[in-house]
Amino acid sequence: MLQGGNSMITNPFHVLGGSRLAFDVVKLNGFGNRADGIAPRSLAAYEIFGERISSPCAGTILFAQDGLPDNAPGRPDVEHPAGNHLVMKCADTELFMAHLKRGTIKVKAGQVVSAGELLGKVGNSGNTLEPHLHISAKMGGAERWLTFENRKLSVNSVVIE
Repeated sequence: MLQGGNSMITNPFHVLGGSRLAFDVVKLNGFGNRADGIAPRSLAAYEIFGERISSPCAGTILFAQDGLPDNAPGRPDVEHPAGNHLVMKCADTELFMAHLKRGTIKVKAGQVVSAGELLGKVGNSGNTLEPHLHISAKMGGAERWLTFENRKLSVNSVVIE
């Protein structure tokens, strides 16, 4: 977890942006680093770039946007904050997933998906400095804390698969 939680210390970017409970998910290599090298210029150097995003639940796609380019690391697209993204409804919860890789979103608005179904791949589109998956949830219009395997995560939380 690159950023997460509801405090200015653990999640400053999202607290300032009005999304207190959002998470930024990255992948670590065997050395515990997000990428090969310090601030690499190649998107492929980031462990999470191009990783598959599977649906966390059975639900319906409410919105999907694809076609925006993946930015070079360190060069965010502030004109399109979410970049390539999708919104899906799982029971009473809406999930928002952003910064997806151009040309990889496999679903369309109105489509019903199964848990585990491929939604797209992690990219670096939108207002982001490096590849990661931004995810947040709302229920009844209010932010909802996400849990992973019944754990509330915060900055630097590690989930081992």
